[in-house]
Formats: sequence, C-alpha cells, structure tokens
Amino acid sequence: MNQPADDVDHALAIVDHALRTSFPENYWKRCAYAAAGLHLILARRGINAEFLSGDVLSFTLSADRRHPQMQGYGNATNGAPTHFWVETADDLLDLGVHYLPRESSQPIVAMPIIRWSLREPLPHYLRYRKVGRAAVMRPDPLIAERMENFLGQCGRHDHSLDSNVSLPTWTLTGRAGLHAAAQRGDVWARGAGHFEGWVDPSRLPF
Repeated sequence: MNQPADDVDHALAIVDHALRTSFPENYWKRCAYAAAGLHLILARRGINAEFLSGDVLSFTLSADRRHPQMQGYGNATNGAPTHFWVETADDLLDLGVHYLPRESSQPIVAMPIIRWSLREPLPHYLRYRKVGRAAVMRPDPLIAERMENFLGQCGRHDHSLDSNVSLPTWTLTGRAGLHAAAQRGDVWARGAGHFEGWVDPSRLPF
C-alpha cells in the first residue's frame, strides 16, 4: 500500500476506497462513478478537470508471463461511451487500467493506477482515444440516485480519511516512472518496457 503524496493521489485513493465500499461485488466495472468521484474531489481542492469519455487500451501480460497483449474498454456496438476518465491540466487520471485484471478472460499480472503526465505523449503500451467530454451519466432515476449516493460517500470519505486512506498500488506517471518500477522488479512495468521497444504502432487500433 502506498501513502498518497499530494491532492491528486489522495483523490485517487479516496475514490478507489469509495468504489470498493459502495460496489464490493463489481467496483471494477464502475468507471463512470470513478471519473465522477475524481472530478468532484479535485474540484473541492480547486483543481480544474475534464470528465472525458472514449476508448482505452493497455498492455497486459498473462500470469505465466508468456502472452503479452492489449486489453481495454472500447468498440461499443451501440455507440454508447465505453470508458470514462479525468484529465487535469497536468495529468490523465484513470483507475480503470488497474482494475483490468478483474475483467480479463485469463489471469494477468497486476497493473498500476494511471496518472500519466500530459507533458509526455502517450506510449504504445497505453492508448487513449477521446470521443468527447462527458457529463455525469444520469439516464434514469435509479442510476441518478446511485450516483448521488456514491458522490456523497466520496465527500464523506474526503473529510474522514485524510490520515488513513492509501493507494492500493503504484501510479504510472510517465516513462521515468515506468523505468523506476521496472527497476524495483514490477513485472508489468518490465513487460510494458519490452513491449514499447518491439511493437509495431501501425498495428495498434489507435
């Protein structure tokens, strides 16, 4: 577990905690709630952020370390948004990549939380395609009530967990951060670094 270093890490930790508490049976499927919670907490700290929708692909590595591939959220057949995340002036923020091992059809190694510095272009092992800005999704009364309850919980955690909340893993902040994690022995980071060196970007969907 990693103690939050600043307001942005703290927001990520609070929302991760709130997701696991509010939706223990499927918190990893709640990207709209995650983005809305981040947007709320960052705003309370005076940090401007955009609530975005689109597609994401990330490098993944099978548990036996033999099968690298790209997995993610995208290509919805009904035209509805497939993933949500938040961007500040400095960072792309997304808990969803960390949750991919819960969604994968085969066991894959643990993955980081994304806090990618927008001062760097995205690498081949992490691809985002924006469709547009998103509003908090409230298509029916039940979902509206569920979202309101979740945002209320985020606000309560924001007040009560200042000294206790922690991140469940490391955050990927850029190429230097990937290198540092690989040096520490992180399996995903080592695999992503190798993938970056040999993948043909023209074969990636975006």
